[in-house]
Amino acid sequence: HGTFGVGYFKDDSQIAGSDFGSGVAVDGYATLDQFSLHGEILSADEELASRALGNTTDDATPFSVTGGFLINEQFEAFLRMQDLDNEVDASLIGAGLNYYVNGHATKWQVNVEKYDDDNIDGTVIEAGLSIGHSERY
Repeated sequence: HGTFGVGYFKDDSQIAGSDFGSGVAVDGYATLDQFSLHGEILSADEELASRALGNTTDDATPFSVTGGFLINEQFEAFLRMQDLDNEVDASLIGAGLNYYVNGHATKWQVNVEKYDDDNIDGTVIEAGLSIGHSERY
């Protein structure tokens, strides 16, 4: 199974006389048996790159790639790599685990990432609970 998406973002609100910015995004998600792959990329103009990523003169093309493995019906492990394409070369590489209580409608998530840029390095630890609605037809 797979999905593919394309999006466009434009915000004309003014900040210091300039538009907030615009960008074009492409993403895809695919599964095969127990494996999943998700990727996304954004082409941000100079204004959006400045507002969202702190770039002072350059546009940006941040991206992320995630690979997952469904261990059983309740547990999924994943690896993720993100590059922000900003002026300090920020990137994150990490791993995590999803625990599905009720499919994607209710799940716990734990993620640990190594953050690196030209100025600082660190570790990001995230935990979350997603609660939604799911109907089966």
